[in-house]
Amino acid sequence: MTDVQNTREGFHSDELLWVDKNDSSYIDLASGSFNRNAFEDLGRRQFAELKREGLPLTAIFLDINKFKEVNDEYGHAEGDQRLNTLVRKLLDSIRQQDYIFRYGGDEFILFMHNIGKEKVEELIIPKVRNSLRESKLEAGIGIDQAKSDENFEDFVNRVDKLMYIDKKGRKND
Repeated sequence: MTDVQNTREGFHSDELLWVDKNDSSYIDLASGSFNRNAFEDLGRRQFAELKREGLPLTAIFLDINKFKEVNDEYGHAEGDQRLNTLVRKLLDSIRQQDYIFRYGGDEFILFMHNIGKEKVEELIIPKVRNSLRESKLEAGIGIDQAKSDENFEDFVNRVDKLMYIDKKGRKND
């Protein structure tokens, strides 16, 4: 698979974070997004910087529905291709300064830099849903903005819980 996110080499907005396109330890080879290592490093640094500056950070947590069934029915190569297609489409849906991280096997976190939850819901979430449809995938989606008094782990856990609430609600539809 190609390193899709890798095309974003250079200084991240306001030259806060350096992303080296040759640092393969930050790239998930199957999807082309940044990986969990990048999330733990870049995500934490972005969170700290935005909090220090008093700027909003909104996260979108995606958990792909029934992804194991895609791999079982069509094979892992097809599953990887769908993830790669999804990441490409998501990159077209977000701004240059935003990040996509593969958090786990079928989980992704998008960090939206300097934009509030309401604007993300209005401008980004419809594009995310469309990207999922075009990639022949469905997902539970959690979204929220970091609170000024919470730490990185609490923020991520809260958005993760919101994703599971969305996922459970969709099963009951």
